[in-house]
Amino acid sequence: MIAQALLLWLSLTVPTQAEPFKGENCQACHVAIRDSVKPAKAEKAEDAGSFDVAVVGGGLSGLTAAHYLKDRSVVVLEKEDHTGGRTYRDTLDRWAYSVGAVYTVKPYGILTQLYQDLGISPVRLKAPVHNYWTKDGLVPEWTSKEGLQKLARTEADKKGLEKLYEKLEQFEHDGKITIPFEDSDPAALAEYDQVSFHDYLTKNFGAQAAELGDLYARDVFGIGAKDVNAAVGMLYMCSETTPSYSWAGGLGEIAAAETKELGAKVRTGAMVEAVSQTKDAALVRYRQGGKLHELKAKTVIMALPSFIGRRLVAGLSQKKLAAMKRVHYSVYVVIPVEFKKPIYQESFVLWAPKMSISDLTFASGDRLEGEAPKAAGQMAEIYLPMGGTEGRKKLLAMSDDDILKLAFTDMDKVLPDARSQVEKTVVVRWGHAMPIVFPGYLTTVEPELRRPEGRVFFAGVDTQAPAIEGAMYAGYEAAQAASKYLSK
Repeated sequence: MIAQALLLWLSLTVPTQAEPFKGENCQACHVAIRDSVKPAKAEKAEDAGSFDVAVVGGGLSGLTAAHYLKDRSVVVLEKEDHTGGRTYRDTLDRWAYSVGAVYTVKPYGILTQLYQDLGISPVRLKAPVHNYWTKDGLVPEWTSKEGLQKLARTEADKKGLEKLYEKLEQFEHDGKITIPFEDSDPAALAEYDQVSFHDYLTKNFGAQAAELGDLYARDVFGIGAKDVNAAVGMLYMCSETTPSYSWAGGLGEIAAAETKELGAKVRTGAMVEAVSQTKDAALVRYRQGGKLHELKAKTVIMALPSFIGRRLVAGLSQKKLAAMKRVHYSVYVVIPVEFKKPIYQESFVLWAPKMSISDLTFASGDRLEGEAPKAAGQMAEIYLPMGGTEGRKKLLAMSDDDILKLAFTDMDKVLPDARSQVEKTVVVRWGHAMPIVFPGYLTTVEPELRRPEGRVFFAGVDTQAPAIEGAMYAGYEAAQAASKYLSK
């Protein structure tokens, strides 16, 4: 699933006939940042105060950065009327849902203590977690050794998938590649970063392994296995061989807890329009409630996508700008659905191969260990990955009804009775959902994205990986670097 949450731009233009959408307000970004025409006489801004740190972006990365700086004077500026980005938790009538990723791995590193500090320990998912739909029936826990063997079509496929599972176990055990990526073994990272996930699987485990890897990549990264490197492909897929964790309603629990902890330090509805540096401070201009404000900060953390950050920060080096321009994004649609009655209770995720959708995730909470929620019916989230640039154009041209028709047609194949039980649904569009971690990204692009410039530091999943772990580690590391700068 897709792990962390960032700003949405659907395309270079948003036609007036486009219907309203849920996701993030790309039109506001277009007007204030991309298409802004600076007036001949600068607009006077109201003084918004002075801070040690200004965090631009209230997604999971920015909130985590602020958490580690909460004892300093810190402010978080978020353009939406809520925080959380793609880990924002919303509700339909009865059920809470996450607008992005819904499960994670066992807490490790700083995350263990972070969850404890926030008082939100995740809950383990019941087995089976991952079932795979076929015309001949379900394959339980398809990412297990037994599941992969059941999916094998030939003896050659069986041997290849057996080798794949052994490699995934070894990959998990060795831990040579991890998040944060700078903690990885340099030789291993360089080796796996240089080849696509598809080519690596094909060469070492066969065509069916590459086919399964493509389904997995589309679901997790929003784009196929040919477009992502083997480092992230293997790192993420090996995590499916270990227990998974979540909260009722998905991973929005983390952002909600951090937002509550930070309280008045968070300013929503605050659209940042420009960041600049002087000898003594950084100046952050933002618009809130129709008024232009400007604050001074000793340091700034840019916790948002590169394609927005490079337009906001004045005076970036050519090397930094070149790296930021190399980052492109996948396209994703999440469709939360409330059903009148439970329609599927055999696993947390039901994978759908060779369809427009990649899976249905049943995030009602009844697949978590412990007492199940008492609300009537069931909640599911349908995931519809759409690739990169061409997918963005397609998404812009589609109405919500078009998207629902496409998704429900596939859902009917997997769960024939499901459509008749649909009670309420919503379409959540993410036109720039996640950075595409192409071959070479981790070793040639990402180190430059992480590098600070002056008193401006950079976070967000572009600087790590498209996952909640990547978002939180990026925020943590930016906070540590900013704190060190402030202590000089």
